[in-house]
Amino acid sequence: MNRLAVVALAASLALCTPVATQGPLDLKIQAKKGASVWLLDEFVDAKVFSMEGQEFETVLKSTLVLHLTVEDVDDKGRLVVTTRIARIHGDMSLPDAVIDFDSMAPADDDEADEDDGSGMTPARIRKVLLAGAGKSFRATIDDRGQGVELLDDAKDVLQEADLAARSGMGTTLTAASLRDLLRRAFGERPGQPVAIGATWRSASNDARELRLTRELKLAKADAATFEVAIASNAEAAKADGEEEGVAVVVNKNAPKAKDAAIRGVCRASRTDGFVLAAEETITATLEGAGPDGTGTVALSLRRSLQRTTAAAAEPKAAAPKPAVPASGGGGKR
Repeated sequence: MNRLAVVALAASLALCTPVATQGPLDLKIQAKKGASVWLLDEFVDAKVFSMEGQEFETVLKSTLVLHLTVEDVDDKGRLVVTTRIARIHGDMSLPDAVIDFDSMAPADDDEADEDDGSGMTPARIRKVLLAGAGKSFRATIDDRGQGVELLDDAKDVLQEADLAARSGMGTTLTAASLRDLLRRAFGERPGQPVAIGATWRSASNDARELRLTRELKLAKADAATFEVAIASNAEAAKADGEEEGVAVVVNKNAPKAKDAAIRGVCRASRTDGFVLAAEETITATLEGAGPDGTGTVALSLRRSLQRTTAAAAEPKAAAPKPAVPASGGGGKR
């Protein structure tokens, strides 16, 4: 083989070399002070209940429009981030009703009269599902996206969401879920430099009845983005009576999760530091979920996160009604 051919072969092999052979990649958050992003956080919670020979389904679809701004970055790369819950909207399908909710919709006087604080009326369910809308909270997060600390103003969001916990309906806004929200906004990141193909684990308590342990794998990366695959098992949650001063209604006889699985993918930016798109699905069968411990619940949770614009915080204008054709003035001939 002549010298020119050797050089050409070497160049070809260099171009074909996978990124993984370049060694561990440092995926630290690169967001700068003043950086901001709008995100759509969509959540679908579908449950099929089987109890005492009867079966029924409930489906909750909820979308949070979030605006995140990096207020400061210290010399260790730790960020101070303000998250505003600009809008919450969606619907809940129950066996005998569908309840729409939207924090940007005008208040209904009839519903205000209906919500007397007793029973789970549609008005009270809406209040529970809209808890935290329009509020902001601040938190710090380290440059690996791991350590998150809520600052004092997060208490306003948690106190409002606490109404949901006291109602017995549960709430998606807890101290754990706010921390998880911030971590997800910057993508799933390892705590140290890793090579493509490397795996690590992370835990989260943000899935209602389940305690989650994810196995994450760095699937691919280039200079601008990286992608993480998510796959693991889920377990039934332990009964924790209180979290950071917020009362939580907990079933001490927590149901057991069977055939639980987590699947998902997360793609994040290596340039501005924020998530680009992420989706995760959790499925499980909860045994012993009835009031006497005999029922089962087939659970499917899907959560996605994607970038959007400020326009998503505004409700869509209602479609104009079709014009009614003018009737003719003459009689029959």
